[in-house]
Amino acid sequence: MPDQALPSMLNASNSAFALATIRDRLPVILVKTLDDLVKYKGKYGNPENDFDDIKSVISEISKLRYELMTNKPFVPLLPEPDAVDIDLYNEICSLWANEFDLSLKADEMGLEKHINTSQLRSDVRIKTATQMVVDDMDTITNRWPPRFAATSADRRRTVVLVMDNTAPEMFADLVLCEFLLGAGLAERIVFMPKIMPWFVSDVTQFDFDWLLKEALPGCAVSQKLAVWAERWSQRFHEGSFALELHAFWTFPFGYNELQTRSPDLYRRLTMDCDVVIFKGDLNYRKLVEDRLWTPDSQEDKRTAFQRCFSNSLALDDDGDDDGGGSRPLLVALRVAKSDVAVGLTPARLQAVRALDPQWWVKGLFGFAQFL
Repeated sequence: MPDQALPSMLNASNSAFALATIRDRLPVILVKTLDDLVKYKGKYGNPENDFDDIKSVISEISKLRYELMTNKPFVPLLPEPDAVDIDLYNEICSLWANEFDLSLKADEMGLEKHINTSQLRSDVRIKTATQMVVDDMDTITNRWPPRFAATSADRRRTVVLVMDNTAPEMFADLVLCEFLLGAGLAERIVFMPKIMPWFVSDVTQFDFDWLLKEALPGCAVSQKLAVWAERWSQRFHEGSFALELHAFWTFPFGYNELQTRSPDLYRRLTMDCDVVIFKGDLNYRKLVEDRLWTPDSQEDKRTAFQRCFSNSLALDDDGDDDGGGSRPLLVALRVAKSDVAVGLTPARLQAVRALDPQWWVKGLFGFAQFL
């Protein structure tokens, strides 16, 4: 489909969420920042100069908020001439991952109250099922074994995980991949993090080093985690786990441009592995290019995902491989935090809109989607 025939890109004129982010959400974030600075000035400021340092920061952020809310040009925030330690502060700043998969949000159902574990698992399963807007798990699990059966004998059955957030979500990724190996659903896992924390909490190589060498071995909660750190470190050493970095994941392009801009990575994902799992909302948005697709249009779903992968990898109308089983299994796992989606059924879209008209920007509804 030519670009001029595609749905328009999302922007403040056609996306209520994009407009609300700039108009409503960002000012609130700045207000909360100002409130914290005022409340904790004794902690962050210098009483010897009557907290002039904090007052200066409050003044600058207040100006920024005013410029934002009145649609005025932003005046750059400039460092003080003697602020020689800015690089050091930037080096040590960090952010714990901002979201978990649906199945990990058990704390909202009373985990801290030490309720019956079996009941907790049941509650999590029920909540997860009701909040899945696209659940292709039956299709994914049915296609997984035949995909591996088509793998050539001279290559290990390989799953690629295109990663999202670090911290607890990254730990869950490792647990998932350990399960895939232990259950015989893969022989090798290739983790693809980013070369830098592009959206702040993205997984990087540093996070692997820190988690396996420092965080888990030194965990005061459970020494059993140190055993897993040792096991996963050994997997990296022996090759059943591998880490591959590529700059494309931080390029400002949709994945429809993957083949032309990074043909080496495109080949890696389409010819040298069996399953590719794209994790997270950002990866999903880049798969569908942040366009104004119709959520319950199967034609839009087909168009969106086939733009990322060539026709030789596309499925026919019956959902079967065109390539005689050579097509890798492509999966997207996502908790929706932006107003873009494809692949819902009309009935599911109607139901979820009835639950919450803003369902796709709340970080509460999930996708396990076969591409």
